[in-house]
Amino acid sequence: MRVKKPYVPFAPGTTVRRAVEGDDNLLETKVENPIQFAVVLAGDYTYKEEVRNGVTIRVATYALKNDRAIKQLTGLAAGIIDFYKDFLGPFPFSEFNILEIDDYGFGQAPPGIMFITKEAFNPLGGNDVSLDGVASQPENQIYSRGINERFAHEIAHQYWGYVVSPPDDDEEWLAESFAEYCAALFMKAGKGDGEYKMIVSHWKGETRFAIDKAPIPLANRVYVANDFRSQFFIRVGLLYNKGPLLLYALHKELGDQTFLTFLKSYQKSFRWKFGSTKSIVAFLQFLTKKDYGPFFDENYWGTGMPKD
Repeated sequence: MRVKKPYVPFAPGTTVRRAVEGDDNLLETKVENPIQFAVVLAGDYTYKEEVRNGVTIRVATYALKNDRAIKQLTGLAAGIIDFYKDFLGPFPFSEFNILEIDDYGFGQAPPGIMFITKEAFNPLGGNDVSLDGVASQPENQIYSRGINERFAHEIAHQYWGYVVSPPDDDEEWLAESFAEYCAALFMKAGKGDGEYKMIVSHWKGETRFAIDKAPIPLANRVYVANDFRSQFFIRVGLLYNKGPLLLYALHKELGDQTFLTFLKSYQKSFRWKFGSTKSIVAFLQFLTKKDYGPFFDENYWGTGMPKD
């Protein structure tokens, strides 16, 4: 990448060189493994990087330097990465870039990169906005709720989305549902069973809107004429709520040791390959000697819901 100063470029992979040539900032990176959705981004960024347990974590703030945020987010990312290593295997990239986006309320996870909006960098600031016409509070505070979970979700995508990739949109739960459940495990480890139960309860509440509308593999095919909002919430309900509930049910039945062994073994077996629900069913059967075909027929391919 070659961009005009003061813009600073970022891209996935291991840094080969950063250089300044005249009025240009240059970046060359190398990616060793097959990846989807590679991106490049440049902007008026200030960044710092730190090596934590073999991974270079690079945090870039937009427009203004924010050393406090950089320190906090570096520590948070390092903690999440270390947590996932125990049951998902080595972090798949030698470098991880966390880039502030000048907006609110979302995160995205290209390979080796996280785009995260500005409430993560300044959770107390922002302009006051009205909530339901009653209260007023800074915009950053509204969107910063659940920022640790969002961070954990996006970092989990480095495993569920790139190390193991969905082969098509019908298998997107392999990325979204698995990342969401791993984020819940991180929150449980950090904040205890109460936080975990609250997340599960949230999933159950949000799933009710979508459960009878379509099965999980059709989440991206749902069409509601003249009602994009309903269409959106059905998709979210299936991929981000019902899918994690299926994993919660499996975890509850299998127990910690077997379930975490399943996740780690699947990551290892399908490393840098396409996964599939069919292979997950076969993997579970091999691991437990139990046929999970009926469970997935009812609850994944069908519109059922696992019982607590």
